[in-house]
Amino acid sequence: MKSTNALAILILSLLTACSTPQATLVDRSSGAVGTGKMENTALGNSGPLKISFPNEQYTGTWVAVRDSGYGATGGVGRANLQSNLGNRLVCEFRYSLMTLTGVGTCRRQDGEILDIQLT
Repeated sequence: MKSTNALAILILSLLTACSTPQATLVDRSSGAVGTGKMENTALGNSGPLKISFPNEQYTGTWVAVRDSGYGATGGVGRANLQSNLGNRLVCEFRYSLMTLTGVGTCRRQDGEILDIQLT
């Protein structure tokens, strides 16, 4: 029994460690790059997302909806983020469950567009 529990904990730990996608945002106008992590991707369809730019940090929550149909391996997601400076970002992306990658765009409240990549 102990070895079964230990094996389950090891597998869960490996899944969690190997499935925290890196998020990269690139501002289309200025070229500024922000990076962060999307958490809880292994076990859930929502979780925290933190993005850091050199002078601004965004935090918020992402949620994903899996495509319907037998064998669907992807879907769409959305994230709502607020910065320490009071700015807001709304991101929409498509993702793959097989590779835990995704692409999409984010829009700041001033209309500025950023590209988002999840790898």
